[in-house]
Order: sequence, then structure tokens, then C-alpha cells
Amino acid sequence: MMKDLLFSVFIVFVLFKAWEHFSEPNHVLEKNQHGFTEVVMPNGARDGVVYILAPKNCPKEAGKRADALELALRSQGVAVVRSSSGSLNINEPSPEQMIKMDNALAIMNDTIPAVFVNGMGSSNPQASEVFAQWRGF
Repeated sequence: MMKDLLFSVFIVFVLFKAWEHFSEPNHVLEKNQHGFTEVVMPNGARDGVVYILAPKNCPKEAGKRADALELALRSQGVAVVRSSSGSLNINEPSPEQMIKMDNALAIMNDTIPAVFVNGMGSSNPQASEVFAQWRGF
């Protein structure tokens, strides 16, 4: 009897998790050839400047990747702003703007560093991808 009850609870749990997984819409980013997607830029962003969102002086792997990316871009003459936080807002949320906002939030919640440049964003890109996107290729 107890064995049947536990089995029933297990089946209900598995079915619930399956329903939960398939009922949630997965936000799929449409990326260009450099791995970037259209986004709402962080507040205060300027054209031609690369924004790297990642903790400063972080000894973890993600922080080291962000440090290396920043150094590589600066060595190529790219203007870079590095911050451990960023904010987004839109005044008149059209359906297109809401998609761009969702894209930006998905990037910010993905693998560090989050990188934004000229209306485009990517999570954990390579320096060559960021440089190409910055140059507009």
C-alpha cells in the first residue's frame, strides 16, 4: 500500500515537471553571424561604446573572462564601459520593443559577461565577435 502511494506521488511529480517544462515558452534569441541579437540597450548607453556587464575584480572564471574581454577590446582601441550592474527601461513598449527587452533580460540572465553594443547584445561572446559587431560587419 505504501509502495503504491509513493509510486503514485512519483508519477504525479514527473507529470507535473513535464507539464511545467513544456508549458513554459522558451525565449529563443535570433542571433546574427557574430552571435548578437537585437536588444534594448542599458540606460545611459552610447553608440560606439561596448558595455560589459560583469562583476569587477571577480576571481571566478566569469570575472576573468570579462577582464580578458575588456583588455582585448581596449587594446584594439574600442571604447569600453564595464559595470557590475545595468538597468533597462522603455517609454512606449511596442511589441517590437518588448521582444528587444526580453532579449536583453535573457542575455543578462545568461552566462557572464553580458555585452551590449549599438543596439545588439550577447552573453559571453569572444573578443573577435564583439570587435566585429562593434565595427558593424
